[in-house]
Amino acid sequence: MILEVIAGMAVFLQAAKLSRPTAVEYEMKMRTGLDQDLDGIVREAIEGMIEMREAMSLGMGKLGECLEANYRLRPRKGVEMPELLRALSGKPGVQSVQLVGRSTLD
Repeated sequence: MILEVIAGMAVFLQAAKLSRPTAVEYEMKMRTGLDQDLDGIVREAIEGMIEMREAMSLGMGKLGECLEANYRLRPRKGVEMPELLRALSGKPGVQSVQLVGRSTLD
């Protein structure tokens, strides 16, 4: 009897673990010209495509010739990585954009 209860609890816990939804987050690395409004470019290009944007770091690269930033992004449901890349890479002043995806538990 006790073994059956334990086995039942184990099955229940495993099913709960498997059914938890996951959200995709991306780490975005972006480089722009030094005279560009990096955050403004990001906001204008993808604000309607994301639920969350958090600046993680900002620095200068290439001997002070460009700005480099890292953001954490969570896209809206149905928005895929290529859409974000196309929206950002087409903006004037953007030198490079790189996205690395990861899943998180909600």
